[in-house]
This record gives sequence, C-alpha cells and structure tokens, in this order.
Amino acid sequence: MPSCRKCGAQWPHGYATCPNDGLPLVADHAVSGMAAVAAAPVPISDELPHGFIVGEYAIERKLGEGGMGAVYGARHPLIGKRVAIKVISRDLSASTSAVERFVLEAQAVNQIGNQNIVDIFSFGRLDDGRSYFVMEWLQGESLRERMQRLPLAPSEAIDFLETMVKALMAAHEAGIIHRDLKPDNIFLVAQRGDKPVVKLLDFGLAKLSGPGDTRHERTRTGMVMGTPLYLSPEQARGDKVDGATDIYSLGAVAFEMFVGEVPFNADSAVEIMAQHISRPLTPPTAKRPGLPPAVDELVLGMMAKQAHQRPSLAEIHSRLLALRPMFVGMTGPTANTVYQAATPMHPSGTQPQAWGQQPNPSWQPQPGSATTAPHGQVGQSSHPQPPPPRKSRVALFAILGLVVAGGVAA
Repeated sequence: MPSCRKCGAQWPHGYATCPNDGLPLVADHAVSGMAAVAAAPVPISDELPHGFIVGEYAIERKLGEGGMGAVYGARHPLIGKRVAIKVISRDLSASTSAVERFVLEAQAVNQIGNQNIVDIFSFGRLDDGRSYFVMEWLQGESLRERMQRLPLAPSEAIDFLETMVKALMAAHEAGIIHRDLKPDNIFLVAQRGDKPVVKLLDFGLAKLSGPGDTRHERTRTGMVMGTPLYLSPEQARGDKVDGATDIYSLGAVAFEMFVGEVPFNADSAVEIMAQHISRPLTPPTAKRPGLPPAVDELVLGMMAKQAHQRPSLAEIHSRLLALRPMFVGMTGPTANTVYQAATPMHPSGTQPQAWGQQPNPSWQPQPGSATTAPHGQVGQSSHPQPPPPRKSRVALFAILGLVVAGGVAA
C-alpha cells in the first residue's frame, strides 16, 4: 500500500496524500529514513497492558471488545487528557478490506464533523501492524443501558430522536450512510444538571453514497451488513442500500423507545430478517394504548417495507416537533400506564454495555437457545403475532438462507 515518508503510515490504494499530515504518498515499497515516534514494543498478547504507550497516550484499562477490535481508556501522561482508543484485532489486521473499513470509519466521522457524532482525531499503527484510532472520551451510558435501567418517558424519546435525526441529516448530507443504527451505538453523554447529549457511535459499517464512491463499497451484493433486530428489509435481502435504510433502523429504535420491546423477534437471525421483509408491523398504540395515534403514523412510516415509501429525515423532524406538545406533563401514573412492560433486554446479553464496548457482531441466536425477552419469555415478543402465510415464509427462508451464507455483521 502507498506509504507516507514522514510518519510511515500506509494507506489503501486511492489515497494521494497522507490523512495524518497531508504529505504526498509514495509507491508500494519500503520507505527509508522516515521519522517515527519511539514506542514500547507491543506485547505478545493482543491485550494492551496498563501504561502501554499508544501515540501520545498511556493505556489505563480495557473498556470493551467488539467484532472489529478492542477499545481502551487512555490518558495523556503530561496534560491528563482522557481518550478512548480503538485497536483493530490481530486477525482483522491481516485483511485488507477490514483495515480499509477501519480507516473508512475514521474518515467518515471526520467528513461529517457533527457535534452529535463521536469525534475521531488521531490515527496510527502499532509496531505489530495493528491500526488504531483515538476518539473523544465519553462519560454516560448507551441508549441500551438507559432502557435497561429505566423505561423512557415519551418526552425523552422525542428528545433523543430529534438529536439522532439531526446527526443523520449531517451524515447523509456528507454522503455517509451508517447502516448499523441500534441502541448500543447511541450514547447518552451525562451533563451535570442538564439533559444528556446524544452521540452516534460506531461508523464501522458506514458507506459513502453517491457517484464516484464505488471504491469505498466494502460489501458485495448478497452480503448482509447490520444487526438483525434493526435491519432494514433491503439489508435483509442483501440489496444495495441508501439513506432510507438508516431511517428504517431508526424507526425500529423509535419503536423500542416508545413501546419497550423490539418490533420483531424470533429464535434465529433468519426468522427475524424474514419478519422485517414481510411481516406487517404491529402499531405501537396496539402495544401501548396510552400513546397518541401520531406515534403510529411516525413509526409505521419510518418502517415502511419499501424504501421509497419512508419519510425523509426533514419530514420526520417536523413530525417529532408536532408530537412534542402531546407529551407535555406526561409523567407519573400516565407514563407508567404507557410503559407497563418489563425493561427490555438485548439477546446479546443482560449486562449493560460500557462505552466503547460493542456486542458480538457475529451474534445470531440459535434455534432452541435462551434469549432474554420481556416478561421472562424466551426468544419471542411478549405480544406474539401470527406468522406470515406459509408459502411466502418458505420462499423468504430460502432466499435468506442464501443471503446469510454471505455473512451477518454488526
């Protein structure tokens, strides 16, 4: 891969200048005489020990681990600035496409440049070849943790959705599609005496949209990218996606925030994807009668099976503004009436996710396995729905079987 004479970093083909320092890249060969920052040797173990120096920061502790790699908490030894450092796994560091996707995540975030999207401000490589990037340190909890700890009031759901919509507007305007929106990738930064600040995380599955961006397409037709519980129908089919797929996934998140459970659930990823493709969505008010009908209009529109039938982000924002007055003063017994279900749990586990910790992207619930659901039921919603017609279901499973053979990622 082309290299930078100054910092020694290598970048995927297609880059003319080094993103670190802006200098022209040289052809694929060893670069002699380049300056490098001295660093301690990388330990044999994949895990970075306390005190290990990465760039300008000293590792303090491991925060979590996901499909792409591990996230560590670190601090600048002189000025005390705290950061989070994401290090790609050793296995994936040998994959050109995985490394390029890792680089793309850092590029996408900086191309958007929005206050409600986690900031990535440094990129580098360890001595053993593993890439890493440095992110802002966030204190708070994920939306998943928040919903597990205490059901959301409707006004809180509106607040969070408004901010998410604005962040997605900025991403889509920059030509970035997230493709993996879910409560685990939405972080609520704690603010003393004020409402939490919403941050979108994990653009590891993001893609650039629009003409001239084909070099950034990391998936082939037929491969599923996303998390089954929040997957759009077009993602489930392995079709090409655009910004409408983020709207569908955000609709699934909105459903969970208002209702207290995911819109579709089953014992396997294939069954969940089949439901996203063909099963009609139960209106939120059928699950929670205390909600106004306008919530049905919003969520059903966002989760329309056909991408072209979904409202734009601007339309969604207008509907959210119109919804806000309906929830003024909706607290106490009224809110309890709306949220009478048990706190929802994610099939990836019952433990809260810490900042930087992502659930296993290869998760697929296995037939007969125990996945936690409201009211202690296993692998199904607390409000079961009749299955789709048998013929369509068999056909869908045949199609999805081929699709899943391409892989499911989070």
